Amino acid sequence: MQSLKLEKNNNTGLLDVNEAADFLKVPKSAIYGFTMRKEIKHSKIGNRLRFRQRDLDIFVNQNSVEAGEFD
Repeated sequence: MQSLKLEKNNNTGLLDVNEAADFLKVPKSAIYGFTMRKEIKHSKIGNRLRFRQRDLDIFVNQNSVEAGEFD
C-alpha cells in the first residue's frame, strides 16, 4: 500500500475524509457512502469523520476478489 504524508500533515495517525479518499483513490462521496452504510470503520470527532490507515487497509482486504472468482 502507499504511505501517506501523515508526518507532514499530522502525527495523530488519523486521516480526514480527503486523505482517506486519496488513500483509496475514490471520490469523497464514496467515503461518505461507505460510512453511512457502515462499511468502513471510522470515528466521529465532533462533526468530523476520521479514519485510521490500518482500518482502510482492512477495508481494502475485505473487498478484494481472489483471481479466478466470478460473481
